[in-house]
Amino acid sequence: MSAKDGSDGFEFHCELTQTLRSMEPDTWNRLQQREKTELRYGWLKNEALKTASAILRNDAPEMYRGIDLACERLGVEEQVTASRVEGIETPSCQVIRVSDRIDLVLTGDVEELLNSNEFLALVGRQLGQVHLWQAQDGGVWVAEQILSTTCQEPNASESWHETLRLHHLYSEIYCDRWAYRAAEDFHAVVASIQKLSLDDALCEPATILDKANKALGLAGSEATSDMALPDIPELSDIQIRALAIDWWYRGSEGFDEQLVDLVEGREDLSGLSLLKQGHWQRWTRDALVHLLKPAWRRTRLTLNHAGLFYSGNDLPESAQQSVESLDRQIRSASESMREYACYLLLDFSMCDSQMKEVALAQALEWAQRWGCESLFQEIARRELRLRKSQVDALLNEAATILAEAERHSLDPANSESKK
Repeated sequence: MSAKDGSDGFEFHCELTQTLRSMEPDTWNRLQQREKTELRYGWLKNEALKTASAILRNDAPEMYRGIDLACERLGVEEQVTASRVEGIETPSCQVIRVSDRIDLVLTGDVEELLNSNEFLALVGRQLGQVHLWQAQDGGVWVAEQILSTTCQEPNASESWHETLRLHHLYSEIYCDRWAYRAAEDFHAVVASIQKLSLDDALCEPATILDKANKALGLAGSEATSDMALPDIPELSDIQIRALAIDWWYRGSEGFDEQLVDLVEGREDLSGLSLLKQGHWQRWTRDALVHLLKPAWRRTRLTLNHAGLFYSGNDLPESAQQSVESLDRQIRSASESMREYACYLLLDFSMCDSQMKEVALAQALEWAQRWGCESLFQEIARRELRLRKSQVDALLNEAATILAEAERHSLDPANSESKK
């Protein structure tokens, strides 16, 4: 199935499938095989759905006109049917795939609750869910099963829970795009989300969007590629989704980059998602390659310590990312991650006592370049019990100390010191 003018999916989902496939290869292969054979895309979220009775076209012609129109606008050629589960009053719609057809399973008074455009949005969102589950050769569905199962374990780390949260929100935003293509109406998309959430504080979709824009200080403006989002207050998921739909259908420049900031927020070291953990692991390893590039830096003790960050392997000769790229990432990072970077510098200042002064001078210069010199100096004074005057003096002499260390390392007579 496909959506007209649709995208293949978010970068988040692609990266997530790659990450979990490498982390859990056996579980991944088992679930993917199950998804292709036993389930045959029969995603049943609730045993009660198995008791659903079919809604025939002749009994609900208006409903099927909406389903057919949504399929036409989305370019979906598969048969789409509807069924109902009796005895459940809560209005909802879930989607399952049975053999060669897609079935929309309704509960409660969905048809009465939504107007025709809102129902189109609902159908589009469910079809988007099927498309997303099938993406990456069924990998997005497999990833969801691994995340959900792991997060049910009592010892699941915050990283797994954060990854599942992001997966759910990015999936909802993805499906909202399908909803908009089906309904061609922003208000209908947001209203359909609202009404099925049973929110007691219902308000107009335009009001939701206006409040979200005001919270970001963007009232009357659109997202642009060079726009810096502030440290924003907590936004509800529906506010985030409303902004995402608005930015997307308006074609706001650079909205995908701003969406990442909006959804993922500022990284906190204690709650990084699995993907962000991988990002900062790569950043750390590449930063160490650049940090330890000078010949005087490559002492036995220092290189042995660096090996701990490479699972016992040797430090690579070259980094995958440029030093300029690494600098930009840490300068725009959260306070928590900048503090992490400062402790990394301090750690490698202390790992070889014979290089302590010159390594600390280098760390001071790097902290300046990263824009976190005050934070690093505060940490260094506290951890090393240094006076401010000592740190200031070392900073003033840093360039001279580093130049002398480089000159000394190039002297053939001192080559033994690097072994």
